[in-house]
Amino acid sequence: MPEIDINTPVSPEVIESLASLLRDREEKSNQLLQLELTKIQLLRDVVGIDNAKNQVFGRISSERGLPPNFPIEIDRSTGVIRALVDLPVKLQGEESAPSSIMAGELTVTKAE
Repeated sequence: MPEIDINTPVSPEVIESLASLLRDREEKSNQLLQLELTKIQLLRDVVGIDNAKNQVFGRISSERGLPPNFPIEIDRSTGVIRALVDLPVKLQGEESAPSSIMAGELTVTKAE
């Protein structure tokens, strides 16, 4: 076997093997880019869903005399609402918290 030094050319087989590896890497890089673009679109979709959910929670809170961003939980099976923090003493002229705000088994949550 001849001695190999810095001036010895690389064989065509090794060159082709390297070219194949580089093509495979580029293909995987393109797949990763597509995955990241899909991830970004999914994140945008989730932000839109969260905004819509927050609007519904805000409407529910406002209808009950609470600030739109007031933290509440809603029992999915009964619709009973529970405040996640102490209620203000007065809510839109009332002397105490509205009777519709009560504790219950909670499965739907809006967290700020």
